[in-house]
Amino acid sequence: MESIRRTNEGTKQNANLETPPGELWSASDELTSKNKMQVMCLPGVDYVSWIYQYGKQNSIDIKFLEQFSCHVRTDEQEFANVVGKRKKEAKHEAAKLAYEELTQDSSTQSASRTKWSMPSVSEDYISWLHQYGKKNRTSVRFVERFAGQFIIGNQEFGNSVAERKKEAKHEAAKMAYEELTKDSHAQLEFQTPSRKTSSSSGIRLEYEFQEISHLGKGGFGNVWKARKIIDKTFYAVKRVKYNK
Repeated sequence: MESIRRTNEGTKQNANLETPPGELWSASDELTSKNKMQVMCLPGVDYVSWIYQYGKQNSIDIKFLEQFSCHVRTDEQEFANVVGKRKKEAKHEAAKLAYEELTQDSSTQSASRTKWSMPSVSEDYISWLHQYGKKNRTSVRFVERFAGQFIIGNQEFGNSVAERKKEAKHEAAKMAYEELTKDSHAQLEFQTPSRKTSSSSGIRLEYEFQEISHLGKGGFGNVWKARKIIDKTFYAVKRVKYNK
């Protein structure tokens, strides 16, 4: 099998040294300690497109699960965030959580929660909180935001929360990217059958990269300098043969 892998090229003569995951090429011909960066920290990277491309290349279903988040805030306290599939559900659960916190025994706040009478099924936690605010002369605000996560195959990635839907999707994609590439070279590994010719591998390289220039060939294999189409960043790209 063949794959495209990154290599660490401090100079062109040392192109056989592999980079740890995440290190990038700068636009110059030399990597220094100042221009080494992590892909996941680069601003403006289109993680959403990367995720969908990852699914396409690996024949994996990609689904974005749009959700909603809510938490209660008073003048004195801010309660934990709750995520639900619907706005109404998230708001109800956030109100319930705040209700539980406010009605626990103050003498055991630092310990486990005390038992208290469960409200009836028809209990309106939201109305209860507004009444609590009036009685205690404190404002009660429901902070509602967008949330989301990616389902890649049968795995869930990311639990992002943001003011805007687009931001939540971007953050969820970024979380998924970081998890998928944490212990591998997934961001640059594109497998092709070993029986294919080098020309077909070249087509694969040109499909994923642009501005390709050959750097050298030796015991370490062929190495090119190329700009990744997705994030517009230069990489040292190495083609090697391997077996599963």
